[in-house]
Amino acid sequence: MLFRTDDPERDFLRDDARKEREIKMLPVCCECREIIDGGYLFDLGDGEVYCEECAFDLFRKDTVDYVE
Repeated sequence: MLFRTDDPERDFLRDDARKEREIKMLPVCCECREIIDGGYLFDLGDGEVYCEECAFDLFRKDTVDYVE
């Protein structure tokens, strides 16, 4: 809920502080250290969380590599 006063600067600072608190709660990718703020994430357990891009880069394998 946004609360507005007659002081736009104060309103801006309050809203900015709220957004910063929300950003700090978002997960961070173990590989690239970027905040994961949309889409999907990959949780491998034990606190290991990866963004989609890093998960694909690190864990995606071609099926042919597993066929003997």
